[in-house]
Amino acid sequence: MKKIKLVILCLFLFNLTSCEQNEVPLFDTEAKPGLNIWFGGMTGNVFNEITHDFGALLPGPAEILFSVRIIGLPVDYDRVFTLVPTEGDSNKIDFTMGTFTLPARERQYSFSFDIITPENFDGFIEEDGFVQFRMAPNPHFVYGLAERSRLDINLTNSAVDGRPAGWYDSWQNRTTWWWPLANRFGPYSRVKHEFLESVIGPIDFRFFNSNSVTQLNAEPILPPQRIVMMAEARRMQDLAIIALQELNASIAPNYLRDENGVRITIPL
Repeated sequence: MKKIKLVILCLFLFNLTSCEQNEVPLFDTEAKPGLNIWFGGMTGNVFNEITHDFGALLPGPAEILFSVRIIGLPVDYDRVFTLVPTEGDSNKIDFTMGTFTLPARERQYSFSFDIITPENFDGFIEEDGFVQFRMAPNPHFVYGLAERSRLDINLTNSAVDGRPAGWYDSWQNRTTWWWPLANRFGPYSRVKHEFLESVIGPIDFRFFNSNSVTQLNAEPILPPQRIVMMAEARRMQDLAIIALQELNASIAPNYLRDENGVRITIPL
C-alpha cells in the first residue's frame, strides 16, 4: 500500500513540474528587449529620416511624431526611456525632449517631441544641418535593429522667400476683425498649403470675422489680399475637409502627411 501511495505521489509531482515547464509566459520578466524606433505612427510608412524645414513653419513648437516597438514580450509594469542627440547640430536648435513611458502590457506605442522655430530664425539658410537622436542607456531596453535604432533629421530653411507671400499675416496674425487662415485650416505647413490650393484655388485672401458688409465698410484698414467673409470661409473649410477625407481614403492605410511626417488635419 505504501508503495502505491509513493508511486502516485511521484506521478503527481512529475505532472506538476511538467506543467510549469510547458506554461507559456504572458510577460517577459527577465530579458532586456531591443527597442525599435521610427518616425511616424504605428501604421503606414515607416522611415528613420525626415527633413525639418524651419522656413515652412510658423514660429513656435513643431511636433515630431515617432513610434516604438519592443522585440519580445511585454511586461506588467511601465518602462521609461529618453532620447538624446548623438550626432550633428543639436547645439543650433531648440527642442523639448522629456521622458517617454511605454505603458505596462504594451508592445508598441507612439510619442512626440517638439522642435522650436524661433521668430525670424535665420539658421540653415546657407548650409543645411543634421541632428541624430538615439535612445539613452537605461535599465529597460537595448537598441533594436540597426536600421531602427536612430532618428535622423535633416535641417533646412527655405527662408522667407520660400514661403507664400504674406504667409505670416494670412496664417498666423489675428486681430479683432481679421482672423488667420489657421482658424479654419489649422497650423500652416507647406504640404497643407499646396493641398488647399489644389482644392479651393490660390491662397490670396484674409478672413473677415463677420458676415456684415456694413461692418466691413466701417473697417478703416483693408488688407491687400482678397477678403473672405465668415460664411464663405466655412464653405472653404467644408470643401477642404471633404477633399482631405477623400484623399486619405484613396491612399489608405496611409494619410496625407506634411514635410515633417506629421498627419495633416483640418479642424471640423
